[in-house]
Amino acid sequence: MKDLDIKLEQYRIYAAELYSFENRAQTTSRLYIALNTISISVITLGSDLTKGINVPPIFICALSIIAIAFCMIWRLTLRSVTEHTTAKHIVIQEMEKDLPFKPYTDEWFKHLNEGKGYIRTTVLHEFFPWIFICIYFSLLIFTLVYKIN
Repeated sequence: MKDLDIKLEQYRIYAAELYSFENRAQTTSRLYIALNTISISVITLGSDLTKGINVPPIFICALSIIAIAFCMIWRLTLRSVTEHTTAKHIVIQEMEKDLPFKPYTDEWFKHLNEGKGYIRTTVLHEFFPWIFICIYFSLLIFTLVYKIN
């Protein structure tokens, strides 16, 4: 029985680490969204789209390109988090083989049908950088077409 207690404690600690990791990843995503929202506000204000201050178009183009690069870094971060989380789930499923109850394995295989018909939240999260990239690209094109003489 002592061996089972040790395995349960290891499992509990590892599962808690998984939740902690996922919470940090969500906090990071919120930061990226906030920074992108601020960036779009600065770019649109500076490009005179909202009758704000008039910043040189080259500055707006540079900001847009930097913001697109920033979104690509965000996307790579999300991909890394996804791979890391997947690895953690695999380890948890391996740990569950020695336990009397297998909540993660049961959830995935019995209730989510191995992910068939299930849209992973990571897929949805990876969609956000592309939305911002499209906005920045549109602002870049607008600036190039209408602002640069």
